[in-house]
Amino acid sequence: RSIKRLKAQQDKLLTEIRQKREEVSAWAVAEKAAVERWCAQQRAAISKERRAAQRAAQGSTNQPASRKERAEIEALKATIEKMKIDEASARKKARANEQRLKNQVREQQLRVSELEEQVTFLERQRVEVWAQLKQQQDDQEHQEKAQSQLKQQEQH
Repeated sequence: RSIKRLKAQQDKLLTEIRQKREEVSAWAVAEKAAVERWCAQQRAAISKERRAAQRAAQGSTNQPASRKERAEIEALKATIEKMKIDEASARKKARANEQRLKNQVREQQLRVSELEEQVTFLERQRVEVWAQLKQQQDDQEHQEKAQSQLKQQEQH
């Protein structure tokens, strides 16, 4: 009974671990996709601002840029640099997150393997115990038959 209970517990743990692994994998994929979408949006915004700055620079070649325009150009350049830094930071964070999740998956896979080995071991033990019990029952039945035959022979 206890072996069956242990096997049931281990099967339940194995199922839970597999489910958790699937959840972590799905979360990692979603997180990666979200970061990639954000990076694409940032690249588009940078590109748009760069084109605007180039247009402003081209327009200013004909005439000297006013102080206000120069300040706006500098602000746009600073924004572009900040966005580049933010994008690099987001990529770094995503890589670290992905590595952490890969490590979690690897650890869970190891745990699943250990549990599968334990289930196999306990199953072998259960079969051995069953075989021993069966052998004992067979031996007991054989002894009982032999005793009944002796009693019958003594009565005749």
